[in-house]
Amino acid sequence: MQAFQRAAAVFCMACIGAELVSLFGGQSWAGRCIKAVAGLYILAVLLAQLPHLPGKVMTAFSGNTAPAATSTAQPDALETEILTETKAQLEEYCTAQCRQQFGLDIRVTVTLEKAGQQVVVKKAVAAFPAGCTAAQKQAVLSFLQQTLGTASAAAEESAP
Repeated sequence: MQAFQRAAAVFCMACIGAELVSLFGGQSWAGRCIKAVAGLYILAVLLAQLPHLPGKVMTAFSGNTAPAATSTAQPDALETEILTETKAQLEEYCTAQCRQQFGLDIRVTVTLEKAGQQVVVKKAVAAFPAGCTAAQKQAVLSFLQQTLGTASAAAEESAP
């Protein structure tokens, strides 16, 4: 991040300097030369900062082109990673909300399904601790159905 800030500061100073020279010196050949030198200086600074850029940005500037197989596999891997993270966050959120609202230490497992361009919750399973009443279980299952937008059969209880 500091490399980007430094490059941005140099870019701004070079542009301001070039505009000031052009303002005071007019649009003569000297003014155009100063602008060209400023542009080259900006390019040199950016190229000097290139090795310090993060990996993904670095590959974009490297000029190496990946084969078509990896370029199509990469979005799938990214999509899978996002879905996995979303699933984990949903499970964590539902578990925390059940603990907070109902005082139950349950474990919620969510199954996601891709439906066209959308991702929906296919099923939510709650593992209840021993000693839960039927009313508590029903309240948690209703909460999961309402929160996750699942059908009544999609939220179910599992054996501990």
